[in-house]
Amino acid sequence: MRTRRPGLSRDAKLLIAGQGVRAAGYGFTAVLLGVLLAARGYTPLQAGTVLTALIAGTALASVAVGALADRIGRRRCYAVFFAGVFGRGCGGGRGRAAVGPASGGGYWDAVD
Repeated sequence: MRTRRPGLSRDAKLLIAGQGVRAAGYGFTAVLLGVLLAARGYTPLQAGTVLTALIAGTALASVAVGALADRIGRRRCYAVFFAGVFGRGCGGGRGRAAVGPASGGGYWDAVD
């Protein structure tokens, strides 16, 4: 007789769903940003530099959120993180992104 294994908890399902939404959005953003940068005249090297900075920034932010989460709580940490991302995305951080001169100025210059 087989024993029935319990299914995933509600929290596990939420984490998996959240990761799926994040990955889909991230993938679409990378493709669309690459197309936008190419349309704005960025060379492949410059577009690659911007996309690399985007990936590196995401990785560093994930490490920072993980390091702070145990001290101030995961929900509060992610709420602050996503509020910052939202504020930046809504134009609160207009200006040159700090991705170096090889990118030709960065993400916001490409969008403006």
